[in-house]
Amino acid sequence: MDYGFGTGLSGVALDEAGFKNIDGADLSEKMLDIARDTRVYDKLDLIEPEQDLHRDLGSYDTIVAVGVISKGAAPPSLYNDLLRVMAPRCQAGLFDERPEPGGRRI
Repeated sequence: MDYGFGTGLSGVALDEAGFKNIDGADLSEKMLDIARDTRVYDKLDLIEPEQDLHRDLGSYDTIVAVGVISKGAAPPSLYNDLLRVMAPRCQAGLFDERPEPGGRRI
C-alpha cells in the first residue's frame, strides 16, 4: 500500500525495488490521474480526509507513506487505520520529506 501516493513516484520506486501488487490511496483526484499513468499500481483509491481505508484487517505486508503524516498534512490519527490494515510482521515506511529545523529523520 502506497498511502498518499501523490504523483506516483513512490510507487515507481517500489516497483523498481521489486515490489508487486501495489495499491494506492490519495485525497486528490488530480494526483490519482497522474499516478495512474505510471502503470505500476494495481488499484488506486480516491479517499476523503478522516475516511477509513476500505480494506480487510491485515491486508498489506508493506505500507509506505512518504511525506503524508506530518504537521500540516494528514493527522497522526491516520496511524490507527494504517495499523489496522497491516499484516502481522508488516514492513512500514513512514517518511516525512520536510523535517523541521533540528528535526530527525528515522
